[in-house]
Amino acid sequence: MDNALREYFIETAGLTDDQFDLVKPFFAEKIIRKGECLLSIGEINKYVYFVIGGCLRTYTTDSRDKEYILRFIATNEWLAEVGGYMQQEASSVYIDAILDTHVFAIHRSDYDTLSNIVPSLRAHFQSVMQLNYLNTQKRLALSLSADAKERYLDFMKTQPALINTLPISMIASYIGIVPESLSRIRKQLTHRHSRLTA
Repeated sequence: MDNALREYFIETAGLTDDQFDLVKPFFAEKIIRKGECLLSIGEINKYVYFVIGGCLRTYTTDSRDKEYILRFIATNEWLAEVGGYMQQEASSVYIDAILDTHVFAIHRSDYDTLSNIVPSLRAHFQSVMQLNYLNTQKRLALSLSADAKERYLDFMKTQPALINTLPISMIASYIGIVPESLSRIRKQLTHRHSRLTA
């Protein structure tokens, strides 16, 4: 799994092998078991996670304990509960593992040190944070302007690897509908695909 982290930093962040050798000791490798909670509302997040395999989610709940999934974080994606991490404020979301998930974690203090040792990483991490922010804004816009089918089609486009991996209840929560409605949308899409390929 060390090779996956090396490949990411060399291909995506533009590091050399020597620079990666400086970077690697700052990351702690761990397995997060399905259902394990990484962060609860009110806690302060001290880590950024890079997912090698599996899937995490961020979510919140209402007064009746109904869950609202905000984001899925799958292979080769970064997770930091941005507000809590950057300002070291109490988290406004929960983070847990949907599947057994393999991650590399870096502590906030190590992140600051690492950014000084390999300055190009600071720009890379800022780019990752900005992309996460833009994706969040896009999702918010979709939730306000698109119907349920359009939101599901966008999910299929942006997270194709998760379509057949996650429970339908979680996907429905993510796009803001009940599972029964999502089942109907899936049947409609399957029927339409069958007619087009007949």
